[in-house]
Amino acid sequence: MVISLNKSKVGQYTVYHRKESEFVRNYDELFVRHLYKLPPTNEKVTIIDAGAHIGMSTLYIKMLCPNAKVICFEPNPYTFDILKKNIQENGLKDIILVNKALSDHVGQATLFGELNGITADTRGNSIIADWGIRANTEELAVATTKLSEYITEDIYFLKMDLEGAETIIIPEIGDRIKKINYAVIDLHAVGAQGEEELDRLVRKIEVTHAVEIVDKDVNVSIPGRWHDWLVKSKPIMKVLYAQRLIDRNEKELVVNMAQKGL
Repeated sequence: MVISLNKSKVGQYTVYHRKESEFVRNYDELFVRHLYKLPPTNEKVTIIDAGAHIGMSTLYIKMLCPNAKVICFEPNPYTFDILKKNIQENGLKDIILVNKALSDHVGQATLFGELNGITADTRGNSIIADWGIRANTEELAVATTKLSEYITEDIYFLKMDLEGAETIIIPEIGDRIKKINYAVIDLHAVGAQGEEELDRLVRKIEVTHAVEIVDKDVNVSIPGRWHDWLVKSKPIMKVLYAQRLIDRNEKELVVNMAQKGL
């Protein structure tokens, strides 16, 4: 199936995309509001873009960290083709593209969501059924891999937006989470049980990182045509910012400062 793509300019970049609403939302989050709070550097660092989508996050990362090696994960083959096109069109170097879903096992999983077509809104695609199954849902078998296998050195920055799969991937990383300097993780949950899962996930990250959590407005983040799913599922969306602690003394200092309102 041949998809006609839109073409837009974002600063120095050319961006191909399928759906205007997706592009505008991503542009606003990244290039206007700077949602990632990524500390710029010219060092040759390693960055992981987990849930790279069509590559706008990767372009933003390379704008602030031009010498970084960026490992990008995107399981949807149709979206992956656009990601690859955007990387090639802008001549980006030191980019590793992985057309697999991150999970807690190597093998296969089912990807749920709107997967193909010019009207598809791929923002909610997920291997987590509770999050990915909505109206007009398609299913596709995709290859999976484990994030821990890619954390073999210090990771300067981890961006993770995996529509609920973070609850299985962060535990899979295990102690290698200590190798991550900065992270921004989109948190997704459905209902009270899902919120409890997120609480456990946050507590795990807080062992090694200073954490800040910001609530997201689901009515803004979720397209209006998913209204019935929103009312039924009561989704929760948050953004978690994490910075690695050097040692326990630093963690105690951060906690004490927070308690004192400093």
